[in-house]
Amino acid sequence: MKRGLLFAMGLASAFAMTSTAQAQTAAPLRQGFFLSAGLGAGSAGLTTSSAGVSTSSDREFGPVASIRLGLAVSPSLILSIESTAWTKSYEDTDLGNGRATLGVAGINAAFYPTPKAPVFVKLGVGGGLTQFKPDASGTKVESFGLGGTVGVGYDVRVGGIFLTPFVDYVKAFNATAKVDGSKTDAKLGSNTIQGGVAITLY
Repeated sequence: MKRGLLFAMGLASAFAMTSTAQAQTAAPLRQGFFLSAGLGAGSAGLTTSSAGVSTSSDREFGPVASIRLGLAVSPSLILSIESTAWTKSYEDTDLGNGRATLGVAGINAAFYPTPKAPVFVKLGVGGGLTQFKPDASGTKVESFGLGGTVGVGYDVRVGGIFLTPFVDYVKAFNATAKVDGSKTDAKLGSNTIQGGVAITLY
């Protein structure tokens, strides 16, 4: 009886080890090209400067969307082109009713401490857009300059995909403000603290 129990336990242990190995082999890895799309929300604020005086607006809450296309150079390093945007409709501003759009597009690098680690740190640089378009007129106020992203995320494997909760700080640095394409003496920029969940396919 004792030998039979030991034998059964041995078979169960061997089966468990085999199943675990197969699951690890079948699990998706960070390799090759990938596409990622995310949705979330964030708190955004505008920054302006004119004649040596800098001001910041009240922060507003709105939806966020992002998309990334890139390549896993290794399981610990991912390079990508990413675009992220925050948008919100405004009422009763100095420019009337309208929609603000803030965003950054550029090149990002995500670093994982080990090849199998789910946690990563993301750094990015590119172009930053800050824009306000009133509803009642065709006037458009915007700036386009240097943009940057710093963020963290956590990859969760679900079947053949990754679900990735993330938190990012996105900044469009102050740049020359334009009104309908004409330059002004003012500088305009923005920053967003945002979070959400992305779906990634390799």
